[in-house]
Amino acid sequence: MAITRQPKGFMRLKDWIKKKGYSYSETANVLKIHNFNPATNIIRYAKGDRIPHPDFMLKIKNGTNNEVQPCLLYTSDAADERSSVDLGGRRII
Repeated sequence: MAITRQPKGFMRLKDWIKKKGYSYSETANVLKIHNFNPATNIIRYAKGDRIPHPDFMLKIKNGTNNEVQPCLLYTSDAADERSSVDLGGRRII
């Protein structure tokens, strides 16, 4: 069950990206996420289609000055509409 209310003072990754006015490529660079196709992974993280690896969660948390917390990476509009979540290639139903 996805959390519908976010903790005060924190925001979702997609909201942080919008607030900063970054493209997904710029977001990947700012957060120092350098893997195969980082912009696509940022899109998936922001939409809630993929849960970031713990190392990337830490980079997101630190790169956003703690404005985006790992618990908020698990919640999204997409997660509210789905009965499964992609965990880095494995799907949990």
